[in-house]
Amino acid sequence: MTPSPSPEPTTAPSATPTSQPTQAPAETAIPEPTPTPQPASAATSAPTVAAPVVQQPTPILPPGGLIGAQDLLALYRDRVTAAFWDTELFKQEDNSWLLGDETVNDEATTLSPPVKLLEEQYGNQPTARIVSLEAELSLRNSLAALVAEGEVSFGILLQSTSGEQNAGIQIRQDGNGIISLAQVRDGIADTISQRNVPNMIARLRLERDGTTGEIRAFFNDSQIGEPMNNLPADASIAPAIVAADGIVISVSAWQLELE
Repeated sequence: MTPSPSPEPTTAPSATPTSQPTQAPAETAIPEPTPTPQPASAATSAPTVAAPVVQQPTPILPPGGLIGAQDLLALYRDRVTAAFWDTELFKQEDNSWLLGDETVNDEATTLSPPVKLLEEQYGNQPTARIVSLEAELSLRNSLAALVAEGEVSFGILLQSTSGEQNAGIQIRQDGNGIISLAQVRDGIADTISQRNVPNMIARLRLERDGTTGEIRAFFNDSQIGEPMNNLPADASIAPAIVAADGIVISVSAWQLELE
């Protein structure tokens, strides 16, 4: 009997790698407050976005859109696995979020949800219906050199979706236990007052009059300065949080109210 030829050995296919709040002491007014120029990027830089918004199931909305308080952090929490932002600059930690980077690169970190996403989630032109914006923020990390130079600051803004106009409130660390509070108009911080505080924790709020467009700024429920009127009443505006270059802040709450 003629032996059958032995089958030639086969090579197994190789695996292809696959890419895997304490109440603040009384306010001490500064005699003649001098506008404090703020780097334009700190208030007007575009949000840091790594990729276009990933399509999510469209919520069923009432004809006039949602009204009342809306949790902005939920927009990010619900999209962690398909992030539309730079997750190195804004990431969740326990019950809060961290914004910023201790690396100094001459550019502030600005966080603002895309207008398209706001429309999809809230409906009926929400950027024309914002009447308040509030955030609970605290300083997490900063470089000592930046404190000495008066460059440790953070705050919230309502900013035009079609230009560089904005209005907001900023808190700046001036030394150990000393802060300055400022209104922000179109990227310029105007210092209003100084306070002695036990820590760099703040509840910041902006209230907007839908008829006049005037915006009032609040620090821990105390109004700071006079109403700002640099944004027209019919302006389309978006919410934002700004952290100065080289610092990291904690964001424990962030919400807006729609009329």
